[in-house]
Amino acid sequence: MTFDKTCVYLFCEGDTPLRFPVNPSSLHIYGGSHTLNNRIISFGDIAEISNEKLKTIRFSVHIPQLYSRICSCNESDFVSSATWLNALSTWLYAKSPLRFVYCSPEKEINLPVAISEYEISEHGGYPNDIFLTLSLSELRDSTAEGHRAFRDTPSQYTASSNDDLFSVARSVYGTDSWQDVYLANGHIINNSVFIPEGTVLAIP
Repeated sequence: MTFDKTCVYLFCEGDTPLRFPVNPSSLHIYGGSHTLNNRIISFGDIAEISNEKLKTIRFSVHIPQLYSRICSCNESDFVSSATWLNALSTWLYAKSPLRFVYCSPEKEINLPVAISEYEISEHGGYPNDIFLTLSLSELRDSTAEGHRAFRDTPSQYTASSNDDLFSVARSVYGTDSWQDVYLANGHIINNSVFIPEGTVLAIP
C-alpha cells in the first residue's frame, strides 16, 4: 500500500485508510527500554537493558466538516468530521486493532495500535468541526510468530530434565505458545507433560 507524503492515516486493517484532512501541528512518540535491576553481593546494584517498551503516540488534530483551504489533502481524499466520528465510534465499539501511519519526506512510521484515550471538542467559529486529541498504544503480537521479531530465537532446542512444552515455549519465545512447538515436533512428542531429556526439538 502506498501513502502520500506528508500525511497521517488511521484505519482498521483491511479497510480503506482514513487520512486526517489537516496534519497535526505536532506529534509525540514516547518509548524506551525496560531495565532489570539486580543486586550482586560485594558489588552493588546493576541495571540490565531488557526489551523495548511499547510506544505511545499522542497528537491533536483539527477535522473540518467541509473541505477548505486549511486541508492538507486533495478534495478527493477529504474525510469529514462526521465520517471520522462514525469511524471512531465503530472502532471503539468493536475494540478493533488499528494501524497508524505517519509519512514525511524523511521517514515513515507504520504501527499497529489501539486507542487508549481520546478527547473530542468543538471550538467557537468552527461550526460542526471537531478537534480530536488521541493517545494511541502500540500493539505487539503475543503469539510465537510475533515474538520471533523481537527475540533471537534458536532453530533447535535440546530438552533438559523435567522439560515440557510450556517450559520450552517460555525458554525460546518468552510466552506459553507451546502449540507452535508441538505442531513442529508432534511426530517425536508423545505428550506435553514430559519430554525426554536430550530430545532435539525443531523451533519454528
